[in-house]
Amino acid sequence: EIYTGEDTLSLHDALPISVKRSNWQAVVDVANEFNRPGRFTALVAFEWSDTPGGSHNHRVSIFRGPKYPEMPFSALDSRQPADLWKYADASRARGIESVLIPHNSNLSNGMQFSLNGPDGQPMTREYAAVKARNERLVEVTQIKGTSETHPELSPTDEFAAFEILEHSVGNKRGELNGSYIRQSLARGLDIAARTGVNPYRFGFVGGSDFHSATSATEEDNYTGALGDSDLPFGENVKHVLQDVNPVIRQPITVLSASGITGVWAEQNTR
Repeated sequence: EIYTGEDTLSLHDALPISVKRSNWQAVVDVANEFNRPGRFTALVAFEWSDTPGGSHNHRVSIFRGPKYPEMPFSALDSRQPADLWKYADASRARGIESVLIPHNSNLSNGMQFSLNGPDGQPMTREYAAVKARNERLVEVTQIKGTSETHPELSPTDEFAAFEILEHSVGNKRGELNGSYIRQSLARGLDIAARTGVNPYRFGFVGGSDFHSATSATEEDNYTGALGDSDLPFGENVKHVLQDVNPVIRQPITVLSASGITGVWAEQNTR
């Protein structure tokens, strides 16, 4: 998922289109194989994973089907969220519906809910409108902590410290402002008052973001989420309890048994 600097272009060029297309088709085929309308819904999706300097600027793209794009769009194609939105808009114009869900905003180092556009200037009406059209849901909780708020942003909220994951970017703590959803709701109102468009008006979901092919979100049945913690406990106890994960820079036992989304639907179908 994580590519930065000079490696981005060289790796992008090294991957043949045929390999990308066949891998993507395999994703579509597996989802279709296990989709059982009325019983079990399997959705086709990919993750756009830009991680500049360790900051998480990620989005999940989920498609309604039955039509899908020929190729996914990754951070190797562009590291600008606006280009991902253009991809989604172009697909939508061809009848391919999708929803983009920002996640890990608590680890975004202030990028996810900025007051500014990509040029560092105050967000424009055009930029806010494209973002609002494409990102109508955000992830509020997952294994890497809650993204609702932080004690320093909500000092009078006694629950603000619930399942917080402090994140280091380089040798510094990640920026709090622009990383948490509750603050973004107020920022959206400020931007709307200035531009007429609220880019931060959205619903909330929870997702596990497990990296280990398991899906146990019950605390009494939690097997870990990053793969390393799934090894037999006797062989792995020191790593689980003491070692520091190189990505989150904390012992991996700080990860949560979270999250999940409930959907009120007339049918269990896509």
